[in-house]
Amino acid sequence: MDQARQKALQLTFGQNVKRIRHEKNLTQMQLSVKSETDIRQIQRIEAGEIATSITQAQLIAEALEVGLDELLSSVE
Repeated sequence: MDQARQKALQLTFGQNVKRIRHEKNLTQMQLSVKSETDIRQIQRIEAGEIATSITQAQLIAEALEVGLDELLSSVE
């Protein structure tokens, strides 16, 4: 995967995590606890700064009560 595609995927994932977290009225701290993910990592994921492992992505999806595919989908 080229770097531009990887960065676009990171941004999409982060934007979707943030959007859904807001829709569910969760703070970053609440999502952090529910997904067993460090709050700084949640912040960096939402900002599109880092990629995360598939395992961590699945834990975040479960904490948000959505499918992993929804976190990877482009919002159009």
